[in-house]
Amino acid sequence: MPSPVHLTHMRCTSFRFIGVLACCALAQEAAALQVRLLSSAEIIGQQVIVGRAHCVGATWLLTERLDLTRVSADSHAASTSRLRGLREGEKPWGLACLSQNQLWTLVAHDALAQITAGGEIVARVRLDRPRLGIYSAGERLLLLQTPAGIGRPLLSAGLPGNVGAFTEWPAPISQYARSPDQQLRANLVSCGIGVSGYVPCWLANQTRLVIGDGTHVHTTERDLRFLRATGVDEAAPIWDVALAGSSRVWVLASARPGPEGRRVGGRLTRSTRLAEDEGFIDLSPPARLILWAADERCVLLSATGQLVEVLAP
Repeated sequence: MPSPVHLTHMRCTSFRFIGVLACCALAQEAAALQVRLLSSAEIIGQQVIVGRAHCVGATWLLTERLDLTRVSADSHAASTSRLRGLREGEKPWGLACLSQNQLWTLVAHDALAQITAGGEIVARVRLDRPRLGIYSAGERLLLLQTPAGIGRPLLSAGLPGNVGAFTEWPAPISQYARSPDQQLRANLVSCGIGVSGYVPCWLANQTRLVIGDGTHVHTTERDLRFLRATGVDEAAPIWDVALAGSSRVWVLASARPGPEGRRVGGRLTRSTRLAEDEGFIDLSPPARLILWAADERCVLLSATGQLVEVLAP
């Protein structure tokens, strides 16, 4: 029989999410989207997530405390391993997933490390130049580099076994800024969950979304006008993005910083690749990031650590 403390915790969790679902129900009435709680268990604590990668059937999360968590897209179960094998001075940042759950992270600005599903570092690759971030682009790694001049690509893609053959990713391109410090902030790129080699990327302070596969002919750039709404943080309007199929995009907009100053995603919009708004929902509690998406559904990690699913009608 559960202890009184356990029963009290269960009741508090239930009451909290009854309130959450009631708030979301009010929002869905206007947005024509539905929301439901997938799991009341806490998938991950409040530690900073330094990397997210989506593989076939699962999403992986890497935290600043060196926890590597796998969340199953089918069962919604989560399993966590401790990252092992780091050398002195190494600090993982970012996460990418290639075929067969082959995970890669940056352990230094000029070094990649391969991680097994069990959290063991099994290989390292020395890079040809400093890098600031790492993402997946189908079977290739997508690396963020420091600006090399106005109008130059900020990303390059290639295979981890041949870093000398990485090729420039057409967009986003570097922007002008008045000082070196402003230049770095103005050229910070984030990339979301891609599909079939196409990846959504954006500059942190803009509402423009770039979707491409690394070729100029298949790269599009759209201004997400629906992000210019009350409650969206103008300093960093796009928080996360996931492509779904060949035509849908789920966009998580940044909420204005709360009392603790931590940014989260406050509004989820279902859009076409032409940036047409197909409905939105204001999330309460807000979301930390998107875990995976399909044409009609999007699964998010809430700010309280649970899995929440948003469904299109």
